[in-house]
Amino acid sequence: MVSLGETLFYTVIVCYGLSMILPLLFIRNYKYGVRTGLVFTALASIMQIVLAVYVFLTNTAIVINDLISIDVFASYFLALVGLAGLATSIYGLEYMDLYVEIGGGWLYSIVFAAFLLSMTLLPMMKDLLLFVFFWEVMTLTSIVLIGWEYREGFVVRATKQYMFTMLLLNSIPLIMGTCILWNIYGTTNLGLLASYDVVKNPLGLLVVLLFYIAFTSKAGLFPLHYWLPDAHPAAPSNVSSLLSGVMIKMGVMGIIVILYKYLGLPTILSYLLLVQALLSIFWGSIKAVMEDHAKRLLAYSSISQIGYITAPIALAFIASRTDPLLASIMLGAGLSYMFIHSLFKTLLFLTSGCFLYVSGKIMLDEIRGMAWTSKTLVLSIIIAGFSLAGIPPLAGFMAKIMVYGSILLGKNIVHGLVVAILMSMAPLTLLYSIKYVSSTTSLSSKIELGKSIGTSMKIGMIIPALALIVLSIVSLNKFFTNLSSILLGIRVETIIPSLTDFFYLVINPYIFYGSLIVFAALIIAVIVSYSDYKNGKDIISKGVWTTGYIIPVNKHLIRPSYYYFEINKALSPLTGFFHEIYECLVWNIPSRIVRNGIARRIAEYFGRVNDWVWRKLCGFAEKYSRYEEYKLDEYAGSAIVSIIRLIGNIARMAVVSPIALFTIALFFLSIIMLLIILFLGGWP
Repeated sequence: MVSLGETLFYTVIVCYGLSMILPLLFIRNYKYGVRTGLVFTALASIMQIVLAVYVFLTNTAIVINDLISIDVFASYFLALVGLAGLATSIYGLEYMDLYVEIGGGWLYSIVFAAFLLSMTLLPMMKDLLLFVFFWEVMTLTSIVLIGWEYREGFVVRATKQYMFTMLLLNSIPLIMGTCILWNIYGTTNLGLLASYDVVKNPLGLLVVLLFYIAFTSKAGLFPLHYWLPDAHPAAPSNVSSLLSGVMIKMGVMGIIVILYKYLGLPTILSYLLLVQALLSIFWGSIKAVMEDHAKRLLAYSSISQIGYITAPIALAFIASRTDPLLASIMLGAGLSYMFIHSLFKTLLFLTSGCFLYVSGKIMLDEIRGMAWTSKTLVLSIIIAGFSLAGIPPLAGFMAKIMVYGSILLGKNIVHGLVVAILMSMAPLTLLYSIKYVSSTTSLSSKIELGKSIGTSMKIGMIIPALALIVLSIVSLNKFFTNLSSILLGIRVETIIPSLTDFFYLVINPYIFYGSLIVFAALIIAVIVSYSDYKNGKDIISKGVWTTGYIIPVNKHLIRPSYYYFEINKALSPLTGFFHEIYECLVWNIPSRIVRNGIARRIAEYFGRVNDWVWRKLCGFAEKYSRYEEYKLDEYAGSAIVSIIRLIGNIARMAVVSPIALFTIALFFLSIIMLLIILFLGGWP
């Protein structure tokens, strides 16, 4: 008999399947194709949220088969993907009208649904082959979505950069590592691999290193972050929300589950992860402060914030061997911050899409005060921006307090130094948060355009905003700590024993302390303002001298591009140095390799071979067709000629077009992996 949990799981799969099939009915109608698919992805997201809550309340794993199961930790990611998927699907119903000229609404729906489905299934996979397969589906679909607006040059460049990065640092390491494990142990079942001491085998240690590179590059950790600031702004804003809110979290999930839980993570890599996290915070914060492009600012913010997520997780891995309880608390803090970051970063990218929708502009200088197009937009920016800045009593503040507090429990010099670095970067987080919020919601530059955002876009922003408000009130600290305890195997206890207990969750104590801080700041501000008023009431104020023309107030305001001028001036030599290194490694060296003529000669060779074969076969067919009688072998010969010509064109295209080469290679790799699963993996 099928249980309720299994029924919910199959319902989610069916909804995603319908979101890929039904848009094919509207190939010639862009809007119907997009909206049909997004409606069913929204339904699928709702059902997977229900499934996550069911697993959370019952605290029982749902075993679909030997390869797929949904435990409490998987339900965490189900909820994370479901909330972001629901918000972006509803938001996209109207937002995707921006791309009607590009067409292919049915294709967008299929790729968008496959992207969400792959991230939904990844945490459930208990077999490494299936995990890598759906990881590649996630990668391929994200390439298509990032490059959706292919008519723009910067979009093409960002897509190629992302594609090559994922090929070299994701696909190749994961597939190589999987093949090595299969060769050593004869299995890719994660449960069986966990029983072996993989890291003590030199080849197993190589696999762990390969996987570490793949997961940290997907997470956008320094120095493998370089693809992120270009890819996120290039994609449609609802896709950017998923990239930053969900996809980079899959990299963190891979580190926690695949490396730590199943394969084993050496202590030295845990320390390396900590160093990468701190460098990501430093570099991402600096670049975000200096950025004037709204979406690039948010992208650099994601690099910084992923450091806040992974720093306590890395420390938890280090402490797990000596102090399991401390490790559980720190890992719980990292998971808490990851969940809340997913919400406010999803919301922030959705707000940035509103500016593109109403004006087609995205530079902060051009969108000053434009948020007043909609009060919903203003409130969403304030809630998300203040959560990012860690201003009490919002959820972002409480998540950061959990991170600081959990690390300080370590009571040693390393933990103290890490907290000092995290807190020293907090002012920079506040600076770029203010830059985004104050620019877009400026009352002095208030703009109300004729075009306004639609109802579905507002609903899409309301969903993560309400979730942030709820998490600001309800304390889920115990949930995240116990979740990490289960993951680390320290103890297994009921997270929420019954549905009744869910309604008796205590109000978060940090709200009380945060409210006191805010109230004290307001009292001080009132006293200072009153003092200034009393001391200056006798001063006669005179108008500013002008040339006789009335100049609007907003012309006197400082432009966002001039914010923090002295800070930018002081940091520009450092950023310039790293930018030159980046340009050399990512663009100059590859371009020099291409200029030597190797790629051009290979392309010409394939072209000549293809043309020669085509001429010979066409000449043969022409001579043969002089006969009046047409036989079966002639039709077969014509078909063979067409196939050979097609193969020749594909070979030439693969060399000339890197995207085609990448797609063809992954297509064949996917077929090979499926064959391995079917014939060697013991598929039930």
